[in-house]
Amino acid sequence: MLNIDTTLSVSSLNKLQIRNLNETEISDFADILKQANEDLNTPKAFLKSLTTDELQLVKKANSLASTINVDSLSAEGAQNLLSQPDGSDLVDLNNDGIVEIGESRSIHFPPVNAPLHVKTAWNKATEGLDWAEKARIELTLHSMVYGFNINGSGTKEALAPEEQWNKTNIDALSEYAYSNLEFRVNLEGWSDYNKQLNDVYDKFFTSILQHNTNASLSEFDVSK
Repeated sequence: MLNIDTTLSVSSLNKLQIRNLNETEISDFADILKQANEDLNTPKAFLKSLTTDELQLVKKANSLASTINVDSLSAEGAQNLLSQPDGSDLVDLNNDGIVEIGESRSIHFPPVNAPLHVKTAWNKATEGLDWAEKARIELTLHSMVYGFNINGSGTKEALAPEEQWNKTNIDALSEYAYSNLEFRVNLEGWSDYNKQLNDVYDKFFTSILQHNTNASLSEFDVSK
């Protein structure tokens, strides 16, 4: 373990090491995050106050390919440059299921705005899958919730998280997912991927259904 006085998580420290930051760079980046957290200005204003070398460090810590042009950043892209590298405090300010980090954009499923129980259910449902398998299924579910974004068109209007993950919309997503799977099976048969989808769907939606049931029952717990 690095001897660094920092609020960075263990996972964040590991990611920074993987991104080839040395101990001094990690310490300096942790200090930048601490300053940003204490700064009363917007993330974009804070980034503009950094030196060229400090911006270069932010770029390296976020594993970006291009130089950071602060003026071209959205509020979301700027804020996420100053987040924990482990992704635990990323934001999706426009709630579109796509996270901007600097000028880069990446799909997240479940989205970062989803409740913790949804994220936990997904992690358990996809446990044991390799990165490529998990990413493929995440893209499938993301497209069901948000549609495909092709040149700015084709996406659905994003629901507020409390709506998207309530029982009505979870039931609708589950029905859509299994209907899509049935269509795939009719065309392809029970391929390995379709079996994998079925297994993930069963685990994911069963877990969420169980959570919703327990939450509903707790409302009638007279012992509270």
